[in-house]
Amino acid sequence: MKKTLFLVVLISTTLFASPHAKDYSAKAFIEEALRLSFTLKHSQLNVQQHQAELSYKSVWENPNLEIGFDDRLGDSMEFSEVEFSQKIPTFNASANKKGENQAHLEHSLEVQNQSRLNLKYQAAMLYYKLYYAQSALEIVANQIKEIQKLLDVANAREASGDISGVLGSRIKITYAQFLSKKQQLQELYAKLHKRAQYLLQTQEDIKPALLLKLPAVFESIDLESDAKILALRAEVKAQRYVLADEKSKRYPLPELFVRLNKAEDFSGGGLRFSLPLWDQNRAKVERNKINIQQSTLSLRQMQLEIENSWLQQKELYISANDQAEYYQKSVLKSAKKFYKTQMLLFKSGENSLLELLDAQEIYFDSQSSYNKLKERRDIYLLLTMKAASINLSKDTK
Repeated sequence: MKKTLFLVVLISTTLFASPHAKDYSAKAFIEEALRLSFTLKHSQLNVQQHQAELSYKSVWENPNLEIGFDDRLGDSMEFSEVEFSQKIPTFNASANKKGENQAHLEHSLEVQNQSRLNLKYQAAMLYYKLYYAQSALEIVANQIKEIQKLLDVANAREASGDISGVLGSRIKITYAQFLSKKQQLQELYAKLHKRAQYLLQTQEDIKPALLLKLPAVFESIDLESDAKILALRAEVKAQRYVLADEKSKRYPLPELFVRLNKAEDFSGGGLRFSLPLWDQNRAKVERNKINIQQSTLSLRQMQLEIENSWLQQKELYISANDQAEYYQKSVLKSAKKFYKTQMLLFKSGENSLLELLDAQEIYFDSQSSYNKLKERRDIYLLLTMKAASINLSKDTK
């Protein structure tokens, strides 16, 4: 156990003393995470693929060329017949295929937007956790310094015979407890810091310096601008074009041909038609109708899920915000005032070291609790904003 604690302290000390430390604001941290994201790079390639399909895909099939040869006895082999044929696309096939490809491109763009939004919030929430973990460490470090001062006073008084060693032992126990708490917080910070380094693909010491300026809670959301909703709408749109194309294939499909027959000294051309007697494409038409119904249901379900998620996160944020405000006014301010008063009384000789120690513990514990409440409040606000698809780059600073 002692070896483990020593390693944690060693790693944390090395981490905080790194000569390669770099301050990051939340905005800079998010932007760097976006720039380096493999997910977004894959998403961009998917968009480029659909852009290429929109530019180059044709509804015309490749033509067929058929050459026949005649091998007569005693004569050399000569071609006897040539036929060139070209299937003609169904009515409005070009418009349907272009519409389908355009809808697929819109879908991939919205998926990319959603991936970017998810990554922004992933980076923001990690940054906030790292920021508040750093604040928690600073609070405990300050408390340890204050306890050390009391311990120095106790040791001096014990040496002069003013107090017994019991009082000093009590302060030493508190001192050891907070050293242990600091080690636990350092371990948590180290884990979060490793995640941040992985996200930014760096080994430098990342120092959180400035949070985002988040907006106040909002009363409504705009589902029509939500990337998930827009992606599903594009999917339905693509399926409608596919359905229209499949319906057009139920009718006779024309094929243009030109034929040259050397042996019969004949040349000519015409149209051929496939007769939809056995396969009228009904199965594909019905399957596409069902696909549209399923996608429409998914769209409605997604709308309800987004609204429900937003309302839940909003309620949690409001509750967390109220708790943080109440705690600051009713506990933190009172604890700070009580600690200052006890310090003045101690200096004037009107109270004991233990009374000052108790006041100190109350004050610093209230600081730690308030720090946790602020973190909880901000994380809930970020989750509320994510549910409403608020753009962190556009709508925050």
